[in-house]
Amino acid sequence: GGTTLVACDKLAFPAGVFVGSDGYRYSTGLVGAADAAVRGDPTDPDIPEGGWSEVWVAAAHGVGKTFLAALVSEHHFSVEGHPVLTTAPTTHQVENLLWEQGIRTNRIKSRIPLPGRVLTKEIKTSRPDWWARGFSTDKPERAQGVHMDDLLIVVDEGAGVESPIYGALKGYFTNPGVKMLVIGNPSANRNNEFYKAFHERRGQVGLVNISAIGCPYVPAEWVEARRREWGMDSIEYITKVLGQFPSDASDKALPMPSIEASGELWDHPEVAVRRTGVFSAVALDVAREGADKCALVGLDGQSIQVLKY
Repeated sequence: GGTTLVACDKLAFPAGVFVGSDGYRYSTGLVGAADAAVRGDPTDPDIPEGGWSEVWVAAAHGVGKTFLAALVSEHHFSVEGHPVLTTAPTTHQVENLLWEQGIRTNRIKSRIPLPGRVLTKEIKTSRPDWWARGFSTDKPERAQGVHMDDLLIVVDEGAGVESPIYGALKGYFTNPGVKMLVIGNPSANRNNEFYKAFHERRGQVGLVNISAIGCPYVPAEWVEARRREWGMDSIEYITKVLGQFPSDASDKALPMPSIEASGELWDHPEVAVRRTGVFSAVALDVAREGADKCALVGLDGQSIQVLKY
């Protein structure tokens, strides 16, 4: 259910010139791995036949995740001939990052003509079922649109997109062949769909983590400086350098590894023998707001049992 990649694999493209062919067909390395996860790869037993319907990519800082999103979008549009819908939390991120620095810049550098006429955040063709568009909204109803077969939805800065927007995007999956690629930076925040994909939905969606270590776009001196400044066990280093989710969140009173380790002691003989079935104390944690829930627990010997959650 998960893949870890080093970002320098982005450079692993064949050196030959493919006459009369679009080079995107021969992408390997990081771009090829993301593309295979979306479209399927018969040589990879971890990817289901036909690819994952959703692929979520957690990337370190500076590794070129927007570049990756632009290339996968271009492949789906220009090579496969299918529509593409892109989004991000803000208009700036859609227009100036994914479209201006990604898709438009990539097309300027292309050695062969690519189909369609490029506008600020749209590619138009003469076919009504063949287009690429970008949008940003905080209103779920505006995230809905015309349903198309074989649509690719690309979400940049996925950790910043609210849950209702993802819910609206799921409506497109009623059509056959629809895929979604979500790219973002991991953080300690656990109350978003980006975090849930890598933890609660593992095995149900395609997952990729991209590290900054070894990346040609991230100086080794920067990585070493961050290691000394932050420490390898810090949340900043784990998220911004390794591209991983930290095991602890900033709003937790107890480290998550300690909580998980204590749970494994439930059946330990020395712990179990002290349980009498009578609670010597109970505690109620009242929920405040958001995704928080009320929790009622009881203390029996050395064991805490959840009574209501």
